[in-house]
Amino acid sequence: PASAAVAEAMETAGLTRTLRQAGAVLNPPGCGPCPGLHQGILASGDRAVATSVRNVPGRMGAPEAEIYLASPRTAGLAAAAGALTVD
Repeated sequence: PASAAVAEAMETAGLTRTLRQAGAVLNPPGCGPCPGLHQGILASGDRAVATSVRNVPGRMGAPEAEIYLASPRTAGLAAAAGALTVD
């Protein structure tokens, strides 16, 4: 979630629990993935689906890592399916 308000709305709507049951790992609101503050950084060959606004090689770790930008809905579907998918 991008903010504490979004995190709270997700919790209230039951989305947090649904995503966690599907195996998703939710980071605290705010910046964190890019500098590796919460879960570490991507290694060469790693793939990430992110809902951030930038996709620059090396931004989340190794320049060879694959970063796919997606809407929150698409990222949630990918987390549930274990792969990028179409709704």
